Amino acid sequence: MPIIVFILIIIALIIWGVKGTSPIDPDANNPNILTISAGTQGHFDNLYIGLGNIQKNSASLHFRQDSADESMNKEVAIGDELEIYGYKINVKSIKASWNPSALVGASHGSVKLLITKQ
Repeated sequence: MPIIVFILIIIALIIWGVKGTSPIDPDANNPNILTISAGTQGHFDNLYIGLGNIQKNSASLHFRQDSADESMNKEVAIGDELEIYGYKINVKSIKASWNPSALVGASHGSVKLLITKQ
């Protein structure tokens, strides 16, 4: 009897492990895909993109280029297409994640961008 219980537990753990694995990201090897976590900055050619904040289905992005003295801020949603500093930027996904911080306005998550040079 204890062996049957042990075997059932092992089978349940295997099934749970298979269901818990993430599907393979089809964009993982695309050099034009840039994923940025909240509070960090991504780099594509001479374009720097910072992800400031995520609110439900939108994200605050900050753009700066090496050759420009000024920066640009944009509020974006999934599917938005932007043309900034000679780059075409398509917002593929915005993912908010659980925030353990008790600070008001703090957010966690990431944004996935498809970037091509014009």
